[in-house]
Amino acid sequence: MTIITAIPMNDDHIAGHFAKAERFVFVDEQGSTLAEIANPVAGNECKSALAELLQAQGARRIVLKNIGSKMLGKLLGSGLAVYQASQGRLAMADMLSNESGNLTELTSAEQGSASRCAEGAGHHGKGSRQCAPRGRLGKGGCCKSASGQQQGCQGNRQHDHKKCCEE
Repeated sequence: MTIITAIPMNDDHIAGHFAKAERFVFVDEQGSTLAEIANPVAGNECKSALAELLQAQGARRIVLKNIGSKMLGKLLGSGLAVYQASQGRLAMADMLSNESGNLTELTSAEQGSASRCAEGAGHHGKGSRQCAPRGRLGKGGCCKSASGQQQGCQGNRQHDHKKCCEE
């Protein structure tokens, strides 16, 4: 069975953060590129589509630089092997085998970065997003109405729409 590795990329190096990558590259054991797909959740707080993308492409392992603890827990829970690269610019051969010692296998969600929302701090920066109050978010960071219908994602950057937590 071919083992497919997914690598979140920005330009020609591993992205600094898994969910903020420009694109995902899927390679086989020999380093041949099987697919290169734009990140379906770039700039979006609803990250559930990432797990679906990895599954649809048949990925069994992921090599990344940084990842949040919640997303890491989801990936590990779905049976993916997750490896953290010690640096952003590694040769493909180093990403596919750990002979150089540049990869650390992540085996627990606690090895991921803590969410600022979980720590009680808001997001600051482009779009100045704030964390929604507990109980207002549905699966994957999407806001849900009382009927369970998805209303939109927290942190929508369009100026003419309110975040669900501001309703």
